[in-house]
Amino acid sequence: MRASMNYARQMTSTMFRYGFVYSGNMVSLCLLFKDDNGGFKDSLLKDVPGLLSLYEASHVRVHHDKILDEALVFSKTNLIAMVNQLTSPLTEQVAHALHQPLHMGVPRVESKHYISIYEMNPSHNQTLLKLQN
Repeated sequence: MRASMNYARQMTSTMFRYGFVYSGNMVSLCLLFKDDNGGFKDSLLKDVPGLLSLYEASHVRVHHDKILDEALVFSKTNLIAMVNQLTSPLTEQVAHALHQPLHMGVPRVESKHYISIYEMNPSHNQTLLKLQN
């Protein structure tokens, strides 16, 4: 159950990030991130990639979007608090996102930066790295 909830949260935040979610169904999707008291689930703090995805996705909000405004404050506050405790390459990825969110960067520049971080990942796919050259 726990793995499927992490997967569901990651997929939801990815959908936010790439604009597949519109405000009409956002409330129901955000329930995956919230607890019974209306706050964000503590389990998000153990899922740094998911928290980072939520942070990136919250930048694709419209004015007065209460749920994503709350998501931005929650994710940014917690990412700032934990950035110095993370290991590479996650440290670089979080630090870069806090400096300049993906959505606000030039796509070509952001892609080059992501590739440099991806190369540091021990489980990277060598074939993908050859294709980028």
